[in-house]
Amino acid sequence: MKKYALLASALFTLLPQISIAWGGLGHRLIARIAERHITPRTQANLDRYLDHSIVEYSTWMDEFRTSPGYEMTTWWHMGTIDENGEPCGTIRPNGDGDALPQLINAVERLKDGKWRELSDSTVNVNIKYIIHIISDMHCPAHIFFSDLPGGRENRYGWFRLNYNGKTEAYHGLWDGKSLSDVHPEWKGDIDIFRDNFDTFTDDERRALSAGTPTDWMRDCGQSCHVIYDWAKPGDSIDARFFVEHKELAQSQIVKAAYRLARTLNELFDN
Repeated sequence: MKKYALLASALFTLLPQISIAWGGLGHRLIARIAERHITPRTQANLDRYLDHSIVEYSTWMDEFRTSPGYEMTTWWHMGTIDENGEPCGTIRPNGDGDALPQLINAVERLKDGKWRELSDSTVNVNIKYIIHIISDMHCPAHIFFSDLPGGRENRYGWFRLNYNGKTEAYHGLWDGKSLSDVHPEWKGDIDIFRDNFDTFTDDERRALSAGTPTDWMRDCGQSCHVIYDWAKPGDSIDARFFVEHKELAQSQIVKAAYRLARTLNELFDN
């Protein structure tokens, strides 16, 4: 993985100077990039279970997280890294930090052609879990770090600071509030973002999507811990903050997209 990490770091120096955060636009962008790299057979099989593109389902878990029967998914959007820098899955009784094990569970249910033996609704919901969880686990603010203040019991990333003169949660800023401030001229056009981000060769995409979901979570932890060095509770920042730190968010978006495409192809290109 060290060789992979060094290669990934080198590749991201080639990215155009663009800032991106998650929110609805970020999720849609990740799915839009991934969609370009899904094979025709994978797409045909996905079409059997989804009545829209994966882009349209990229925010489904956010929209349904509090709906009856889906309340347990509320904390499936977060990953957790322990004090040694390793992914550790669920570490709280209420399910905080469930992203990695739930992604693994969803993949396990569908892999090796097992999706053919399941009900359409079961395949449908697990595809939607995969689309969203891979995206969320790459968001810098969607990782609980056990070594930060409060340890395993305190969601440190929700601390408050001042952004453009307003009190905001740091988590929320990474989760999507900076994009319109940085590139209002693009008017949220995901195709413009996609065309500027999706510039890697086949070999580079394979390198960026290499490994397992556990490897990806570990990689995200190594890459994203630094955001808590960049800002502290009570700081004052503005849109320039995300311009200054654009490379991290850009790299996480692209890695998520290529890893999503690889996962869907491995499951459904058969």
